[in-house]
Amino acid sequence: MTKMRGRGPTTPGPFALVALLLAAASTWWPTGAAAGVDARLDPPPALDLVAMVLTPSDLEAADLVGYGLSWGETLTAEETAAVLAGEEGRSDVGAEFELIWAGFQRMYVGYLDRPATSADPYGSVARRVRSYVMEYATVEGAGVGYQLVSTEPRSATIRDVPGTEVIGAESELTRYQHEDGDTGELYQTLDLTFRSGHLVAGVEVVDFGNRGPTIAEAESLARLLLDRLKAGLSGEVPGLGASAVRLSGEHIVADGEYYVVLDGQPVPYYGDRDIDTAARVPDYAGATESFLLFQRVETGDAGAEDDVEYVIEINRFPDARAASDRLRTFPTWIGQFPSIDDVEIWTHAPDLGDESVAFTATEEGSFTQVDRAYLSYVVRVEEVLAFVYLRFPGEPSTAALERLARAQAACLTAGACPDSVPAPPSLTHPNVGGGP
Repeated sequence: MTKMRGRGPTTPGPFALVALLLAAASTWWPTGAAAGVDARLDPPPALDLVAMVLTPSDLEAADLVGYGLSWGETLTAEETAAVLAGEEGRSDVGAEFELIWAGFQRMYVGYLDRPATSADPYGSVARRVRSYVMEYATVEGAGVGYQLVSTEPRSATIRDVPGTEVIGAESELTRYQHEDGDTGELYQTLDLTFRSGHLVAGVEVVDFGNRGPTIAEAESLARLLLDRLKAGLSGEVPGLGASAVRLSGEHIVADGEYYVVLDGQPVPYYGDRDIDTAARVPDYAGATESFLLFQRVETGDAGAEDDVEYVIEINRFPDARAASDRLRTFPTWIGQFPSIDDVEIWTHAPDLGDESVAFTATEEGSFTQVDRAYLSYVVRVEEVLAFVYLRFPGEPSTAALERLARAQAACLTAGACPDSVPAPPSLTHPNVGGGP
């Protein structure tokens, strides 16, 4: 498969930032019908692609230990096309047209990294496993899409290699050798791409020590990924990632999305020791699954300092009572953190879902050195809690928060969120006050 974009060869993910910001979906289809292969058909039901990629536990089952969650992102047709165009010499527009014609819906990519040394667990990356899932509207479209992404340019550093078995309906193994643009050092990648039904998926194993990943480990991981796809198609995954409200618009920057709790246990982050992972257990107050989505709304020319931060956290609890208890205690709990001040319940906030609470606060600047207004709406629907966060560098918009919380409550009630939501104007111009 054509190599997917990703983090640099020695760059870990941003989980120190996640832990501080939240010490404490993403599913959408184009609004117009896709032309091309079977475009007349309705899209398939919403799938939680975020829950269908490999986890550190999966890698442990394949005897690959020491890996932690580093990053995860959803790519649109335009973003995926830019990757294909860059690798294959096609135009972005041409590649995007081919994907849309094939019925491409979206792609999710998850990154699991292992540090080079335990003495510097947050330093350079020794190995990376990147798993990805592309959703198409039909099986026929996925067949076309598979051909698109399994076509590599001719090169002395790229070659297809025979596997020992076929994964899914069809599969391909490709070995790459790369050169680090900064250091000039060589490293190797083995990618296994396969198709299963209307999904195209794969595993990319990267060794930054320039030792070739083995076919056996790539195939073992691909089989595990295929099992996760089957579980997702049968509804045996959490589904929270398919219920998150995503913002759309030209000023929106995706800052990652991933599960941080699965099966009642925190997911190890890149560089985590066992004690670090265990220390996060109280933060989730008994949640069995927890999903995070980060986006930024660009508002000016000062970089991230004047951007509005938008965060969705969706947690599932064992039952509605446990979720309700968490909702009622959350404002007090968040107020215990030194960076959070002036927590105030928004007494006039409309009731949403089965129950809800909204509050405002101020947050002391840390990474951007800018103090921010902190707004949050917590909505419960049965045993699921959604936390809608907005952080403003200027005057906050409670109307924008309410609008987004209403959309999130509707998605939880429906069990999916197939459409993105245009960013309210007051988010792109946060200093105008509390407009919609």
